[in-house]
Amino acid sequence: MKKLLFTLLCALPLLTGAQNAPEGFWGLDYYMGQYTVKELIKARTGKLPEEGSGPTVIGYKNVVFAGHKASFVQLMFHSNQLYGGDIVIAPEPSELLPTYNAIVSGIAARYSGPTIGGTYSGEVGSSVPISSVWAFSSSGKGIRNGKITATIEDNVIRISYRDGSIYEQLVSSADTYQQYDY
Repeated sequence: MKKLLFTLLCALPLLTGAQNAPEGFWGLDYYMGQYTVKELIKARTGKLPEEGSGPTVIGYKNVVFAGHKASFVQLMFHSNQLYGGDIVIAPEPSELLPTYNAIVSGIAARYSGPTIGGTYSGEVGSSVPISSVWAFSSSGKGIRNGKITATIEDNVIRISYRDGSIYEQLVSSADTYQQYDY
């Protein structure tokens, strides 16, 4: 049932037309405030942020992300605006590549791409980088800049979403931000 739901979610963008760039992820829009994000996630999952979450980073363990059990989701904020997230999915070793390829295919169907990298269907080895990157530039009609990265590292799938506009503000300011230790 989960695989059917995931397949349908991946096919939805094909039915509605591909989008130019992400405006958010996990049902959350970039620029949302932390209070709103926490309330939406609590209503959807019943979960509160993990201990150690703070004003710049909140984390959730053992949640569902894009139809897959995520061992961790980290959401990042700058000036109380959501600008990114990191997701860790740890499937069984035999499901690592099929899960990664399904995730990459779903993202590619929605956003066309990837712009760098691609899927890998062979054996996972320490010398073989497995990474796909979608980069968006803000040079068009309302197209946001940002990046989505999907990788296999240490036998887990890591997905990263970043809104480039807020991230650039973060980098240009002298702010330091907390990284949640997962």
